[in-house]
Amino acid sequence: MRLNGPEHTVLKIHSASYDHLAQVFKLGLLTLLAFTAVLLAATFGLTWAVVAALKDTRVRQGKEVAGTCNLAQQRGYGADSKMPATC
Repeated sequence: MRLNGPEHTVLKIHSASYDHLAQVFKLGLLTLLAFTAVLLAATFGLTWAVVAALKDTRVRQGKEVAGTCNLAQQRGYGADSKMPATC
């Protein structure tokens, strides 16, 4: 079957429209993938920071043992806590 002029033009327009939609979809998908990667990296980094900050804290029977310091106290934060000021 051979297409005449108007039918051929309509097919070209629809094809271009679908190509544009495919491009927009691909861009949106790549943007979401990049955003997900950034969120995953941020979650990993925050988890790493919390573990590093709390790794020197000693706990016995659910309470922090006196005489130990965590990273926040070593840097001078939490002066109102019951922990010693110097580590």
